[in-house]
Amino acid sequence: MKRIWLVCALAGGFLVYSGRGRAQAPVPDSTLIDHFMKLNSQGHFEQVLQMLPPAMQQQITAATLQRVWNQATGALGTYRRLIRIQEELRDTMNIAQAKCAFDRGFLTMNFVVNPDHQLIGFHVLAIDSVTAGAGAPGTILVSVPGGRIAGTLLVPEGKGKVPVALIIAGSGPMDRNGNEGTQLRTNCYSMLADSLKDRGIASLRYDKRFVGASADFTGSGEHVKLEDFVSDAEALMKFLRKDRRFSKLIVIGHSEGSLIGMLAAQKQSPDAFISIAGAGEPLDKIMAWQFAQQPEMTLDLQGRLKILLDSLRGDRIVHDLKPPLDRLFNIGVQRFLMSEFKYDPSWEIGHLRMPVLIMGGTHDLQVTPGQAQKLKAAKPDAELVMVPGMNHILKDAPEDREKNLETYTEPALPIDSLLVRSIVAFTKKVP
Repeated sequence: MKRIWLVCALAGGFLVYSGRGRAQAPVPDSTLIDHFMKLNSQGHFEQVLQMLPPAMQQQITAATLQRVWNQATGALGTYRRLIRIQEELRDTMNIAQAKCAFDRGFLTMNFVVNPDHQLIGFHVLAIDSVTAGAGAPGTILVSVPGGRIAGTLLVPEGKGKVPVALIIAGSGPMDRNGNEGTQLRTNCYSMLADSLKDRGIASLRYDKRFVGASADFTGSGEHVKLEDFVSDAEALMKFLRKDRRFSKLIVIGHSEGSLIGMLAAQKQSPDAFISIAGAGEPLDKIMAWQFAQQPEMTLDLQGRLKILLDSLRGDRIVHDLKPPLDRLFNIGVQRFLMSEFKYDPSWEIGHLRMPVLIMGGTHDLQVTPGQAQKLKAAKPDAELVMVPGMNHILKDAPEDREKNLETYTEPALPIDSLLVRSIVAFTKKVP
């Protein structure tokens, strides 16, 4: 489900912001931001530092800017250009979200600009690395309304007709491999795909729209709804159905992808459906529970969150949010949440008319084992497998919260072997 990462200063681990800007000639925000990015790309970090207000210059150095810029270019390659800027006025400040193209992916940043068009803060929202570019082995492109979905299709060699699994990712700007910028490095989907291939099962995993190699879509990511992800999954299911190399189609939905997969499966009728770490309750209930587990969750913040969630349930956007909710629930996020709040996974899974496997991990911090039990109760004929020690990113992890979360940035950790064995065994039984 939703994991809220406050990624700051090119993944450098801090949020830079000051209420007072430096004296500099007012320029259009797009020109200001483009100049900021070009100075970084040219290695002029001292000049970048001089663009920032004094309060920020006391927190960071040119060497820090260089370090975090190198971290971004190490993942994405050379900076190419500023693609688009979307602006939102909050009080007197302009929050400009900029999407920037690099050789191997995209960087999305928020810039805070004051009324005098002075840069007073910035932080990174996502670093989307495109690990398999157009033309790479196994790369596919499927046209959908507004753009194309890019993915990786792995097919075992010399096996004749084989089953194929469509892997649908969880929430947030997660790419086809199970990574999200520098803050979530799991490789869980690429590992799952490789494991299935070794056992004679093909797979298609993909970057969701506005992410990675699927980023070049018309319109704005702020207007994406859950139904868009469902229609994309349907298009990919149709694509796989046309390929004569495949004997049967299995849909695997992880976390939020479980709900997306359920909705798409109702319309496209795959041969089987697998839910991994899928919620059994509507998202608003899951989010309220997740926030309640945070150490910094005060009674005041809990009350403000309840008002926000109640408004979104009623299809009402909230504009006057206070920190930290204003940073976590921008207008685009609110629109998406309103689209997802309408669905109850337990209701949806009960409408599936194909074999179903429900899987969960006993050490999942985000979707508790009880959620899998709710799905099982709604679909009594489904097979249920609870994987001992598996966490939300499909890895074996300690029950301790902090040590569990450390696995989210250790991409070399293998995925749980029982998870793979259970999927393979279930797939073999599907008619």
